[in-house]
Amino acid sequence: KDIEAENARQAVRERESAIYEKTSEMSALESTVANNISNIERIRAEINDETNRAEEVAAQIPVDEYNIQNYTTLE
Repeated sequence: KDIEAENARQAVRERESAIYEKTSEMSALESTVANNISNIERIRAEINDETNRAEEVAAQIPVDEYNIQNYTTLE
């Protein structure tokens, strides 16, 4: 019976160790996911800012072309 009890205790220790290892792995993965979500949000904000800037530049081009054309004809 002592051998059976020791074998059972060893099996419990091994399972507890495996649980701890998997819990640690899960925690690391959760951290990675949270970091990835943060990066996605930051990149989306950057894309939005760049899209707005591109639209502003595109809207300014005809104005600048008009001003250049009128400036050269005034000279």
